[in-house]
Amino acid sequence: MEDPAPGLHRVSERDGKFEVLDDSGNVVLVCQDEVGATNYGVLLSEAYRRGYKAGYRDAKNRGVGERKS
Repeated sequence: MEDPAPGLHRVSERDGKFEVLDDSGNVVLVCQDEVGATNYGVLLSEAYRRGYKAGYRDAKNRGVGERKS
């Protein structure tokens, strides 16, 4: 399965635990196993991608000066 949003979240091992890192290198969460960390990384990347696209479309479709109700 291809990562839906490559580069957003990655997994790194440290001291026997697996960290999910964002694109800035900040630790988002820590898991006991690599499979769990990888799954969370994919979920976080997909959620970010979908939220970003939805927000972009919403802002693009609103007229200048309109407010979201």
